[in-house]
Amino acid sequence: ADILLGNVTVEVDGEEHLLTAAEKTKDTEKDKGFIAATSHLTDVDVSTITSIIAKMNKIVVPVAETNMRLWHQRLPYELVGMDNVYPVAYENMPGASGESSGESKYPLRFNSSDYDGLTQRMTDSGLTVVTAAHNPVTGYGVENNGELPNKPGKLVPHLALSTGRAILPALMQVEGQRRNPTQLNDNKIHPSWSLTNKGVSLVFGEPVTPSNQDVENYKDVLDSLSGPSSEAARQKQREILNELGGVVLDWMHQNYDWELAS
Repeated sequence: ADILLGNVTVEVDGEEHLLTAAEKTKDTEKDKGFIAATSHLTDVDVSTITSIIAKMNKIVVPVAETNMRLWHQRLPYELVGMDNVYPVAYENMPGASGESSGESKYPLRFNSSDYDGLTQRMTDSGLTVVTAAHNPVTGYGVENNGELPNKPGKLVPHLALSTGRAILPALMQVEGQRRNPTQLNDNKIHPSWSLTNKGVSLVFGEPVTPSNQDVENYKDVLDSLSGPSSEAARQKQREILNELGGVVLDWMHQNYDWELAS
């Protein structure tokens, strides 16, 4: 499907997978949401895909906790309702003076217990979560070349294995993103981009659902995190999350359009 938005043409592929994921959530008496695992090549990937899915499902979006500290970044969350966002542990990088600059931030080490409240909400109310499948390619110490990273994030597979929910991969690309990787990022003004016709690609992949056995195995690992074998359990957890997260990121690499990005 092609959608014309002013000077932007959006080509959508795999919409049948999006519809399938949304329909399956209504198959039971109690709604079951899914996890939309998006790309994070620009600052608008997550919000764009969120705006589509929000028309079909009740959603919640994990966002950097540091965004809540600045009024101009917190404002849109207040407008859409704080129930629709879930803070993720981030910290600001210190500036030249040694104090927090607020300009660059980084995620703290993944701790699955930080998301107990989110998994509980997903289980209780059938929420659909929209979050990135990998760490952002912008930020402190990260060179943004407009390409996908090779390391998957841990949140998407953790949520899927903790709840048994399906993962819907979603890749967004902007024409010329390798030439100008920051063209749609926060605090950047690009008049030339605004005045030029651009192509945007949105691709949805076939949902990936963890097996009941995978869910049970992961539950055993979570239960062991606070026990005497906690270090071994953490290592096992990392292996499990990297394996499932890698499936989603591999799909993104396979569907990455190098011609569009160039």
